[in-house]
Amino acid sequence: GDGLDELLIGYSLLDHELNEIWQIDFGEGFDYVGNHADAIFVSDINCDGELEILYSGSKDFLAADFEGNLLWKTNAGHSQISNAGPWGDEGDMRIIMSEKNMGLWGIDAGGKALWNRTDLNGYVLSGVKWHREGTPDSWGLFRPQLKPFENLNYHSKPSWSRGLWPSLIDGGGRLHDIIPWKSGYSHPPQLIRAHRSYDCGLIYEAFSTDLNRDGLDEILIYNRQNVWVFSSPDVKK
Repeated sequence: GDGLDELLIGYSLLDHELNEIWQIDFGEGFDYVGNHADAIFVSDINCDGELEILYSGSKDFLAADFEGNLLWKTNAGHSQISNAGPWGDEGDMRIIMSEKNMGLWGIDAGGKALWNRTDLNGYVLSGVKWHREGTPDSWGLFRPQLKPFENLNYHSKPSWSRGLWPSLIDGGGRLHDIIPWKSGYSHPPQLIRAHRSYDCGLIYEAFSTDLNRDGLDEILIYNRQNVWVFSSPDVKK
């Protein structure tokens, strides 16, 4: 309330001068380094008018309030970049939690697991306001990635590119392949030297934002060679 920004670092809240305001208390013996927060995002997940903090805790997925109180915990193998939005059937809030090479989980506002898709590998990077007749106003933007599957080193194949192209995902875990694809968007072949293929240029990074301030998001997708910008099908040409 002082008009100055605070910083969420690990499981602590710091003020603008880097003084610790609080650290979440997980009890005696908790390893704050080994159980580090891989990703943090903020959302009014329970729609009570107050923001909550959602942690992908490199193991379990956690929710806390802005006083540093742990609200709930959902067991996970290795939670990673995740996101939330009004993706339920009635527009209610849903979390889509990503696990490292282990699939996606749908979670409700209270931390209850609703579904699990082990056939998908990747992250939900943001919400997308992407009006389309007969569909919800908002979906998640899903960016796939390859699981490690060959001994290093090996050369990639452009034919893999189509399966790595981002799509939209709804609150039930269903993918919607409506971001246009052309064969010319394929990655060129390249030598993969590490099992973290996403560090080697073998993904399409993506994010959404309302570039032209028309109330609908644009989706930006890029690799090492190109950037593509897509507008909603509802935008009048």
